[in-house]
Order: sequence, then C-alpha cells, then structure tokens
Amino acid sequence: MTSAFWMRLRDWGTLLVCLAASTIFMVARNEPLTVGLRALALDATSWVEARFSGVTYFIRAGRENERLTQLNIDLANELARSRGALDENERLRALLGMADTLAMQHVTARVVAKDITRQQNFITIDKGARDGLAVDMAVLTPEGIIGRVHTVSERYAQVMTYLHTSYRIPARVQAIGSDGIISWSGQRRDRLALDYIPITETVTPGMKVVTNGYSQVFPAGFVIGEVDTVRVQPGQNDLDIELIPASPIAWVQYVFVFSAQQDTTRVLASTN
Repeated sequence: MTSAFWMRLRDWGTLLVCLAASTIFMVARNEPLTVGLRALALDATSWVEARFSGVTYFIRAGRENERLTQLNIDLANELARSRGALDENERLRALLGMADTLAMQHVTARVVAKDITRQQNFITIDKGARDGLAVDMAVLTPEGIIGRVHTVSERYAQVMTYLHTSYRIPARVQAIGSDGIISWSGQRRDRLALDYIPITETVTPGMKVVTNGYSQVFPAGFVIGEVDTVRVQPGQNDLDIELIPASPIAWVQYVFVFSAQQDTTRVLASTN
C-alpha cells in the first residue's frame, strides 16, 4: 500500500512539473496562443478592476461629499458668528455715539431676558442697585424709548416696557407741538396709540412723536415713534392715531438707563 501511494504521488509531481514547464514555455515564447491568452486575461482583469474602481470612486466621492458638507456647515457657522459680531459691534457703536450726546450720567446695560408675549411685558437687564439703578429711571436705545425701571435687585433690574397696557407716556407730535398720551392696547406689538389730540390738529403719517417732558421719567425730546395712521371717528373730538414704535422691543439687546432728574439740556441730535 505504501508503494502504491508513493507511485501516485510521483505521478502528481510529474504532472505539476510538466504544467509548470509548459506555462514557463508559453510565457517565454511570444507566440499567437500566448498573446491570445494574455489578451483574454487582460480583458478579464480589466473588467474586474473597472468595476472595483467604480465602487472605490463612489466611496471616495461619498467621503468627499461628507467632508465638504461639514466644511460648509463650519463656514456657515463662522459666517453667522461674524455677522452676529458685526451687528453687535454696530449696536455698540450706536450706543457710544448716543452716549456722546447725553449730558447726564447714564449706565449701559445688556438685555438678559424678555417677556414680550403678554399684555404686561417686561425685560430684564444686567445692571442693578450696585450700578446706581433705581426705580423709575428712564430706559432707552439710540432709536427711541423702551420704558422705565420697575424693580431693582443688587445685580439686575426689571424694566416695564411701553408694551404694557397700564403704562402711559406723555408725548408730543413734534412738528405741530400738540400734546397727548401714548398707550398700548394689548393687541399689535408694532403699534402704539396716541390719544387726546384734537381733531382740529393736522396730523399726518410720518410725523415724529417724542416725549414732551411732562413726566418724572423721561425728559423732553426723546423719540417714541412715527405716526402711521390717522382716523377721524364719528362723534369723537379727538383723532384716532396709531404710531410705529421707534425701537421695537423684540430687537433690543443693549439699553441706556439714566435719571430724568439730572441736567437734560442736551438731547439726542436725532430728535432735533
């Protein structure tokens, strides 16, 4: 049995040697058969490589797309931060410009909270009693008035805004010198009412409305808003006037706080 096994093994070895020799002979000699086999092998391997190269390209394209998407997100975030910094810089520049026009002492504060979805709306600022703030100090922006200090803690203050149904502000139609009272109906946050202006007065849209100085909070001349609509109601002796607030509460991020009891001989140049 051992002899038969070695005879079969010898036969397989002889076959393998012959196959190897024939293969070497076919490769070494550039005959038509060899060239044909090489061409067939090239076709087969190229087809497989082409398919795999497509898969590889797809994978690379997917990874590149993910990288570019992330890069786009990063750039969009950076652009948003840059725009936010630019907007904040412009607001601070406006505050500094306004500070130059005020003869009175004032405190610059940042809005840290807003409650402007009700009929009695407040904002909270990051300055308080330790910064010299007290109840009934005036609060405004370079664009116009905001309200008055309502409650003060050591570090913060709550401001009652003009969007408060119980708040009244003495006002004047600047162009004609007619006095009235500003109030908010609790409806549209982009409209205020100006009451007690007689129908004999000529009030037109676009006229500026300012504080008239008959207040313990605001001195005369600070902007409240601009006349939007003027109506004459049957049987009424006063005009029905709506104005657009000069400083929308929703946009406010920084404010000035000061006392109306101080020297107010110099007023914002924009109100002249």
